Amino acid sequence: MKSRYVRRQIVAVSIVGFIIIVIIIGLAILLVNKTDFNDNLPNNDEYNRYDDNRLYYNSQWYLPKDNVDTILFIGIDRFGEIESTDSSQQADFIVLAVIDHNSESIQFLQFNRDTLTEIYQTDIYGQDAGSIFAQLALSHTYGDTESLRCRNTVKAIENLLYGQNIAHYMSFTMDAVSHLNDAVGGVTITLTQDLTELAPSYTAGSEITLIGDAALDYVRARGGLEDSSNLARMERQREYMEGLLKSCSRLASQNTELPSDIVTDIAPYFFTDLTAHQLSRLYEKIGQYQISSILTLAGESVKGETYMEYHLDENAVRDMVIQLFYTLPDEETEA
Repeated sequence: MKSRYVRRQIVAVSIVGFIIIVIIIGLAILLVNKTDFNDNLPNNDEYNRYDDNRLYYNSQWYLPKDNVDTILFIGIDRFGEIESTDSSQQADFIVLAVIDHNSESIQFLQFNRDTLTEIYQTDIYGQDAGSIFAQLALSHTYGDTESLRCRNTVKAIENLLYGQNIAHYMSFTMDAVSHLNDAVGGVTITLTQDLTELAPSYTAGSEITLIGDAALDYVRARGGLEDSSNLARMERQREYMEGLLKSCSRLASQNTELPSDIVTDIAPYFFTDLTAHQLSRLYEKIGQYQISSILTLAGESVKGETYMEYHLDENAVRDMVIQLFYTLPDEETEA
């Protein structure tokens, strides 16, 4: 009844009145979007509150960071080159890069593929077909093109992080690991666990340099290992990533332009919405910016009815959102 009354009023008002209504609706939409972070927080005025563009959380006011770029890296469970039509491969490796140009720093957040969260389904025409609560890895299996599948995974991560916007994505197959690894001259790491099941020389505390397929084996292996859990594999992936980033940073500091031979070598195994210029800028920043240790979201790994499930600690998720995307106002702003 109320909506019919509003429609009658819109028809009757002047052009100026119509513009005012549009502005009000727009502000309402902005308010809804801005309070996404609060939707699942306790109903406590001292715990979460918005005032203009500020967020009140855990007895402190915060402002959203500006001049921040985000890229979601998605490693898919597939060998060979990227194929647009193959929608059967899950997302095995999911890492968000948060690039803060003001502080000249890059932070990486790794997600557990077994994380139970809302993922979005599509029909055979690529249209929205609702959502289900399932493992995050399955988000990449919906969509009839690689672009749609990547965007579907992006959407799941954005929802998981309370509506934070992710600007770009990059997916890659397993073959990309060894190609990129060798393109930067190999990756050197110090083993924190005994992995002699992979190679006799992989004893805890040993320093090894991974070349070729050994790099993929290190980040992918699970079966046959003493600890075959995904959490143990994620720890190895973080160790490898930190070594890879050091190699990339060293290479980028020597040559600020992305070498064309590396691009040619790895291109068939990657898919991204980044332009060539943006990729070149990212490579440049890796050599210039401070890179922190790779972060993870706290939670609990439990055995579900069929598969392992990772249940997130929602308080830890909120704290992580604050850490990555918000900042304390300076004295000048507060004044």
